[in-house]
Amino acid sequence: MNLSDSLLMVLAMQCALYGVAWWLAALLLELPRPPAVHWMGFSLLAALAALLFSPVLDLPLWLALPLRNVALLGACMLLRRGTALFMQRPTSDLEHGLLLLVLVAGLALVGMEPRTQWVRAVMASSAIGWVLLRAGWDQARYLRPEFGPAAAWVQGLPAMVLGLVDRKSTRLNSSHEWISRMPSSA
Repeated sequence: MNLSDSLLMVLAMQCALYGVAWWLAALLLELPRPPAVHWMGFSLLAALAALLFSPVLDLPLWLALPLRNVALLGACMLLRRGTALFMQRPTSDLEHGLLLLVLVAGLALVGMEPRTQWVRAVMASSAIGWVLLRAGWDQARYLRPEFGPAAAWVQGLPAMVLGLVDRKSTRLNSSHEWISRMPSSA
């Protein structure tokens, strides 16, 4: 196991421990259960996505990549939904359901051939970026009346920035051996 794989394992364990911590916080500290359960789900799906980045599960690449992307998208959706529940605001279930349906349908239409990996990476990265962008926007919008614009933007801006510059996952999704060996004209 190389250093990258070791770091991914540490990240997966850390996310899983955060998931357990959210569960314990809901039980012991009497946090509102629905948001805590959603944040627990976010942490556990993020842990699964980190495991799918590493070769530990030994899944074929054609299966690991879409599973990782769907896990990351689901994690971001749970994070956004848990935040909405915590802030006692409406959830975006219909938007999330449609986004997931469009992504899965798009992945199925594009196929799992190595030459279409970059298309799948852009589709998944765009969906994840959209959820993060909307989560940050929602946070800023909902916090503004109570805390003012400065505090609202300080809270919402990081998620919006991540949503706008979600190019790292696209780069990571397409940086596998069989893609990097492709000619630049492909």
